[in-house]
Amino acid sequence: QCTGLEASFVYLNKNAHLVLKSHHGLTRRLLEAMPKEIAHGDGAIGRIFQQGQPEVLEGLDKSPADLAFLGAGGFQSFAGTPLTLLGESLGVLGAATSFPRYFTDNNIELLRGIAREITIALRNARQYEESQQIVQREARVGAIIQQIQGTQTVESALQVAVRELGRVVGVSRTAVRLNPAPMYPSA
Repeated sequence: QCTGLEASFVYLNKNAHLVLKSHHGLTRRLLEAMPKEIAHGDGAIGRIFQQGQPEVLEGLDKSPADLAFLGAGGFQSFAGTPLTLLGESLGVLGAATSFPRYFTDNNIELLRGIAREITIALRNARQYEESQQIVQREARVGAIIQQIQGTQTVESALQVAVRELGRVVGVSRTAVRLNPAPMYPSA
């Protein structure tokens, strides 16, 4: 709101498409008309993602198909900037207003700054999620080790190991095959 923008949205990269993940300031009718997925390179949003450069469009009544909903909603100006981290495109931040010729160079720099902050937040969330997965995996390994160490025989230790391995990898059947040690050392 401090930017004077009336609408904004974020598309994030997922499986060769940009998927709508967040929006602000759009009516239910406009949101229903808004594309939920856009292929890389398609329309203004896809082009911004693919080229990695901000873009400003005026007169949205004649806008590309992916932004037609904005023109239909009375918006006049659009600016989009890529969400980029270390050369990797993560998505696109888009903003719109009903004022014509609203986006100056200063406005674009402000959007780019907001995009950098969003990108940092995305990276932090990704790193947190990865660290949580590591913690969970280590906890599972620790629990399996405890169960194995609590057994009394080699056979029961192997049964626990095989059973838990099956659970971890998500299979219903697991097996261990041991080759007996030779009774006489080979010459």
